[in-house]
Amino acid sequence: MFAFAIAAMILSAGAQDAAPAATPSPAPAPAPTVKAKRICRREAPIGSIMPHQTCFTRGEWAVIDARNGDNWDTARRANAARNMTIPQALRP
Repeated sequence: MFAFAIAAMILSAGAQDAAPAATPSPAPAPAPTVKAKRICRREAPIGSIMPHQTCFTRGEWAVIDARNGDNWDTARRANAARNMTIPQALRP
């Protein structure tokens, strides 16, 4: 039993010496994130005379503007199909 205790102490002492060499150095701290600048627009909702301010980042506004452009184009095409206007070139 005494030999087992001595062997355990020798092995643990050897493991302690090897442990600091095996541990990797701490990773550098990540760079602080830069907050995106918010762009605010004043909008007057339909049915109200009181404008309110809406703020989003430049990327979020790009997505909103693209979605609004798609909706406008869809509405324009639907309205043109509903009215069935004859193009000027085809009129008698």
